[in-house]
Amino acid sequence: MHDYIARSLTPAIFNDMKLFPAVSILGSASPELVNRSAESDAASYRWREAFLKSYIERDLSMLGLSTSSIATERLLTMCAHLQGQILNMTSLGSSLGISGPTVRARLEFLQKALLLRLLPP
Repeated sequence: MHDYIARSLTPAIFNDMKLFPAVSILGSASPELVNRSAESDAASYRWREAFLKSYIERDLSMLGLSTSSIATERLLTMCAHLQGQILNMTSLGSSLGISGPTVRARLEFLQKALLLRLLPP
């Protein structure tokens, strides 16, 4: 089974298409991110990178994710490159050295943690 992968930080309208949630990168609910975005793109990028790293290392393990933070970061990075495309979990798993069912389980966990969204084709 294939899914589309989409990353979403906040819900919004995606152009005029009511079928899909928008991807909102700037203008998050975080005042710190808005302040960093106003300072410079480089400062905003560094802040978002540090925030995601701490979320992966600290919060996801507290929520019950038992994989390493490096493996989770690699999975999220590969998902970001596949954003908006049809997702082949077996292919993604072979790139990461894990099985397709393991990829599905981790993606479902990350979806519950609101880090990504899987859309049916």
